[in-house]
Amino acid sequence: MPKLLLINAKGKRRSVNLVSASNSQRPNETQMRELDQVNRRLPSQILEELSARKLTIPPRDLGLLLSRLKAAADLNLSIGD
Repeated sequence: MPKLLLINAKGKRRSVNLVSASNSQRPNETQMRELDQVNRRLPSQILEELSARKLTIPPRDLGLLLSRLKAAADLNLSIGD
């Protein structure tokens, strides 16, 4: 299962599972706001790769991912399998 990998400046690794966009649950209103904020914080190359591979972040993980993106400005982000 593909994952969005987050590595901070100290080398601590976190990950968020990615799912097929076609099989993903539709986000509710709150999750849509979180998704918008996440999309503004993710680098364009990550967004392009998610789109090209037809992957998305599960709605249940948006809040946690957003908090991690807000907490550390120096994250190294990548998509791994």
